[in-house]
Amino acid sequence: MLSGMFTLATLALTAETNNHAISLRQGRIPAPDYNRRCYGLQALFVLPALYDSLSFKSLVKGPRMKHFLDWREHAGASAEKFYKTTLWQGEHVMVGLNCLEPNQTQSAHAHQGADKFYFVLEGEGKFTVGNEERYATAGSLVVAPAGIAHGVANMSGERLSLLVAIAPLPK
Repeated sequence: MLSGMFTLATLALTAETNNHAISLRQGRIPAPDYNRRCYGLQALFVLPALYDSLSFKSLVKGPRMKHFLDWREHAGASAEKFYKTTLWQGEHVMVGLNCLEPNQTQSAHAHQGADKFYFVLEGEGKFTVGNEERYATAGSLVVAPAGIAHGVANMSGERLSLLVAIAPLPK
């Protein structure tokens, strides 16, 4: 059985007589060897043919991660809570997309030991950073240093789309 954390990667399922083996195409598994027999559900793998149809596609880190992204291809909406997705995550920083529909909010919160910024892509939002509140529109950058409470509300009649980055990654 594979132990410890591993980087999600594209794996190919290959037949070996009556058993199955997973062979790693790209990525890494911190285990003694890179080819392990898989009996039952001992490993998580993503078949390349199914990859593009999976709803959690933007969460998969590894060789299929793109170097150039169009944020509009990742935009979404949720009636219950604002929509957010990870566009890219490296070892030290995470870049995401938050979409707030009219009257949705992200409650004030703080990240100890991590700085965050919001870059307004479209729409208008009411941002809170510490004791300060301001409206920001497309092209604005809102910075929330580590440990400072921050949040946003969409008080307009249109979607608010934000590019968000946080570094270093919260533990």
